[in-house]
Amino acid sequence: MALAARPVVQTHLCVTARERPHGLLRRASTPPDPLADPALEALLALAQRASTDVPLWLTGGEPCLRADLPTLVARLREAGFRVGLVSDGQSLSRPGALEALREAGLERLRLALHSSRADAHDWLVGKPGACRAVLRTARRGLEAGFTVELAATLTRPTAPHLAEWVQLVARLGAHGAHLTRWTIPTPGHSDAILLSPRLALLEDTLEAAAAAAVAFKLPLTMWELPHCAAPRLRSLHGRRELLLPADAAFAGFAGPEHSRSLCGACSTHPDCPGAPSDYLERFGAAEFMSEQPRERAGGVATAVPPDSAAPVVADSELAEPVPPPAPRAGRSPATRVRFGREQAARSTLQGDPIGGVPPGPVPAVVRLGWGSAGRAACPSCGDAGQPGRSARDNRRLLVLAAQQGSRALRIASADAFSHPEARSLLPDATQLSFERVEVAGEAGALAGWRDDELAKLKRFQRVRAALYGPDARAHDQHMGCEGAFDATLQGLARLGQKARVEVGCYGVLHDHADVSGYAEAWQAGRLPGAPAFRLSAAGGSLRELANAAAALPEGPARAALAAVLPACLLPRTEAVAGAEAAGSAIGRLPAVLAGVVAPAVAEAGEAPSGSDPLGEFLPCRCGPELAARCPGRAVGWELDA
Repeated sequence: MALAARPVVQTHLCVTARERPHGLLRRASTPPDPLADPALEALLALAQRASTDVPLWLTGGEPCLRADLPTLVARLREAGFRVGLVSDGQSLSRPGALEALREAGLERLRLALHSSRADAHDWLVGKPGACRAVLRTARRGLEAGFTVELAATLTRPTAPHLAEWVQLVARLGAHGAHLTRWTIPTPGHSDAILLSPRLALLEDTLEAAAAAAVAFKLPLTMWELPHCAAPRLRSLHGRRELLLPADAAFAGFAGPEHSRSLCGACSTHPDCPGAPSDYLERFGAAEFMSEQPRERAGGVATAVPPDSAAPVVADSELAEPVPPPAPRAGRSPATRVRFGREQAARSTLQGDPIGGVPPGPVPAVVRLGWGSAGRAACPSCGDAGQPGRSARDNRRLLVLAAQQGSRALRIASADAFSHPEARSLLPDATQLSFERVEVAGEAGALAGWRDDELAKLKRFQRVRAALYGPDARAHDQHMGCEGAFDATLQGLARLGQKARVEVGCYGVLHDHADVSGYAEAWQAGRLPGAPAFRLSAAGGSLRELANAAAALPEGPARAALAAVLPACLLPRTEAVAGAEAAGSAIGRLPAVLAGVVAPAVAEAGEAPSGSDPLGEFLPCRCGPELAARCPGRAVGWELDA
């Protein structure tokens, strides 16, 4: 199939926001008031931004709902534009309608015909007989000398029949064919699953349509589709320059935003729009993540080609128990049909559905949070600004994390216990394949859990609570909630009794002021577990903190603080002792996989929660001798005052 490179750029002038009152493909549930149509003079002024070297297409809404459409066409023609009309063709099937527009100077028609099957088209537009009306308009337009093109919106029910649709368009004698991705109006749109085809499954049907277009010598253009939907058809993609009136009625007409950072193999192609936000919000980013180039040591690793002389599998081997799938190890789940064909060409996958794709490093421990703000008044400790994730998305992340092959899971966030679904999410996390599961975060909400709910956490190996002060006054003030300190300790005590799990706490430090208070509280037995500290991302001077550590008597509290301080600020013996406590790094769920559920994670990364027990460290200025024993410099802290 030979396709010539012919980039298509068109200018569209949106002349009305009004649509037909029925149909599944409509943008809005309630049509705008006819009086809200932009004034003719305003449209003429807006059109001056366009070039007269290419046709100017009038679009909407449905432009034919404007009573002054012939006048608008005539005025644009006088201004030197070659005018085309994008329409559903219903109004134009009436006698005299085409003639009036032809007389006004209209040259081109692009009519919506969404399927070669009349019942499917009529169902999509919500009007019996609509397909016959469009075909009648197309034939009359061709007879009247118009350049007639037909356009289809891609939908899940009609996508398998695209080649048939191209053949109908060609036999009709049309001058061109257009395929446009349907934009999902809202993430919760009731018909999104029914109507929107999955982009990863379109490649075969798009290529069949392109092959039919080549056979009939019919120009075919595709709009609003990321190039990875059909990589070999890049030359068929078009780009619109949309001229929109400033009226509020046109707010949603600009189309969705697109993300290029999620794209893989074609991320550098200048004409690819990228991953559309409406699609990402409804279906996630898995189909784009599977196309990511996989960076490995030594360069970009590509999939190993199918074996040409694979070993024959003996019948005796087939009777053996099937091993569990190999860990994904940072690899995206396969979503493309072409990858399935490659895998089918192999004689055996050896238990790995993504066999041939080089695995990445697998952290021993993977860390997750629930993705919403906690209850702490402090913006840093409470993860202020987190958009929130549903229980469904958090369960998807848990499953993705379990598939990577990490041995342990640590759930650590400000909302670890206060998330609306924490009482069900936390027990669910222990049902996965991890050998060890821990949870840490602000834990005052535990005081409101029933005994049976606490008992369901019995499979956790450790539960730790974040404390923002060594006593009730300091902690409650930081939380902005009186009684939070007592609620946290009472909840931990009940949890230890009902679930019989190891419980403890850690102090979140913003400066050195509370160091001695924490040490004294642990020494007196008022705080459960062994001493531990987290350095807040909104911190102060590490040197002052090291001085506070040096002022403590030797013991667990001093060692715990040394574990999170740069080795260059500590006596050598303490740096050695502290290194073991801080040496267990926490791996993040690879962004390429986290983005399957939360695309923003893949684009910007996800920093540790402000209530995570370990936090995040940057490389320190320690010399080679100390570097191996240094946790680094805590993010948000300075080495000097």
